[in-house]
Amino acid sequence: DRRTAMRLIQGTQAATPVVINFIAADGGGELRPAYQELENAGIIKCHPEGPFRMCVSSNASLIRVVTFGEIRLQLSAGTVAPAAVTGVAQMGPDSATADVQFSFQAAPLYAQHQAAFNRLYDASRSSYLPISERTQPEARRAVFQRYDDGWRFQGFQ
Repeated sequence: DRRTAMRLIQGTQAATPVVINFIAADGGGELRPAYQELENAGIIKCHPEGPFRMCVSSNASLIRVVTFGEIRLQLSAGTVAPAAVTGVAQMGPDSATADVQFSFQAAPLYAQHQAAFNRLYDASRSSYLPISERTQPEARRAVFQRYDDGWRFQGFQ
C-alpha cells in the first residue's frame, strides 16, 4: 500500500541535497541589491578590497567559504525529497512498483532570502543547472521486492 511504500522509501537516502554557491566578490552593479540584502540581514559581511567588496559568512549564518578557482560562498538551500506516493502496482506476487512525487523543501535561511540567493547563484554559475531546474517537483518510479521478512525498497527506475 502507499503508506508502506512511503515508509520504506523514507528509510533510505532518497532525499537529494540542493547546495548553491555564488561568488564572494560584490562587484557592484545589478547584483549589489542582492549582496546588500544578505548583508543587512546579518548573513554575510562585506568589506572593500580593491574595486570589489569581498564578502564572508557572518557568525550567525549557515554559509561556508569554498574555493573553486575563486572564492565562493556556499549554502544548503534545502532538499528534494519524497513527498507522496501517488500509486502502487503489484507486478507479480513478489514485486511491485510505486509512483513517487518528489518536491523541494527549502531550508529556512534560503526560504527567507530566496530571491537574493537565486539572483547571486544564477549570475555566478557557469556549468551548473539553473536553481529553478534543480528544485522542480518530479516523479520517480520506486521498485520493491518481497522477501521472507517483508517488502524491501530496491531503488528507483
